[in-house]
Amino acid sequence: MWMLIAMTAIQGIVSSEELNSKTFMNPKSLMNISERIRYWGYCCEEYEVLTEDGYYLSVNRIPGAIPFSGNKSAILLMHALTMEGSVWVANLPHQSLGFILADAGHDVWIGNSRGNFWSRRHQHLTVNETEFWNFSFHEMGIYDLTAVTEFILQKTGQQKIYYAGHVLGSTIGSVAFSILPHLAEKIKMFFSLGPGYTLHECISPILQFVRLPEALIKVIFGNKEFCLLSPGLRAFLAQKCSCQPVDELCKQALSLISGFNLKNLNKSRSDVYVSHFPDYTSVKHIIHWSQSMKTGLFRYFDYGSKNIDIYNQ
Repeated sequence: MWMLIAMTAIQGIVSSEELNSKTFMNPKSLMNISERIRYWGYCCEEYEVLTEDGYYLSVNRIPGAIPFSGNKSAILLMHALTMEGSVWVANLPHQSLGFILADAGHDVWIGNSRGNFWSRRHQHLTVNETEFWNFSFHEMGIYDLTAVTEFILQKTGQQKIYYAGHVLGSTIGSVAFSILPHLAEKIKMFFSLGPGYTLHECISPILQFVRLPEALIKVIFGNKEFCLLSPGLRAFLAQKCSCQPVDELCKQALSLISGFNLKNLNKSRSDVYVSHFPDYTSVKHIIHWSQSMKTGLFRYFDYGSKNIDIYNQ
């Protein structure tokens, strides 16, 4: 909410004439994941992986700088909450984990969770149907991570892969590997980056809305897609953030989520960050995080009185 207010206020800071004369929008702001990868001279492959429950997930692959061999380690990277796979290649090559791993000779795979900008297809459902959005991080762990891992193993012929998850990526890894031991056996090592389990101690001003009552969250956002900014508004803000008089405000707005340690932020790429953030997920997913944040417990979705019918307990 605070970021939305801050970002939409940008338009009034300088005149449109001044903006037009000082805007140098980074071309990567308008690129998809594959285009960003190829822009820097890397090879890229695109795949669509079907989950057991019918979702099509977009997956990108950077084969790496070293020619493929059976000993080349595959690693799957999974993004954070309200983000998508481009975050692993959003900075310069020497600052982006996807490129760093590829340069080190790894076979890099970038996943996208169901419902985000790149994974919005289903065998039988459309994004306009409520049932399409009936998921949270539990389903992402059980179905998404399983499907993508099995696909990578089949494609590479390897027996195990490395897995690195950032916040949500760590959460779905914890879900999958604790509930599905046969899947955990196919992971060489699990790198949990900024792990998010309950958000109980989270102090980010932006995320405090998650503490709202569930009924109020549904009143504000509905019961389908959780969308803070439309693609058109993100593109508009990216253009404004490329303008020198207002890029500082963009950095401060981003810091409301990531923290105010600006030395860890590439200040020249605010427009690239804003162009794909925040991304989409389901309202149910946000409510699941809300439950975890309020209780401090990492557990299944709480359906209240329906728990007995759903979980038989």
